[in-house]
Amino acid sequence: MATVTTQLTLVSSTSTSATVNLEVSDTLSTTNPVAGVSRVTVSTGSATNIHDASGTDILYTYLRNMDPTNIVDVKTDAAVVIAKLGPHEAMWLPVYSATGLELQANTASCVVEYAYWKKS
Repeated sequence: MATVTTQLTLVSSTSTSATVNLEVSDTLSTTNPVAGVSRVTVSTGSATNIHDASGTDILYTYLRNMDPTNIVDVKTDAAVVIAKLGPHEAMWLPVYSATGLELQANTASCVVEYAYWKKS
């Protein structure tokens, strides 16, 4: 059995009236298919497919916009924007594989780092 360990840390003393100090970690069981950490250039003209809509699995998906100035739209394969990754922002998302996932640059081509693992 393969595993991926995740950790999310949120710390702020200025975003709310109360100090935020949250840390969540988990060890996730995974299996194939896996897309190891890769980079892809996404353009403004058309969406770049990260994974097709197929199956009924959950894919633990990592995305990071490597661009210092431009935004990347994260979409379902039905062209519904579910997130906008700003410069150097990253996200972790359990994606239902029947949904599919696409990326499209908002104003100029961007490099996006990504990976995914199938939940076992």
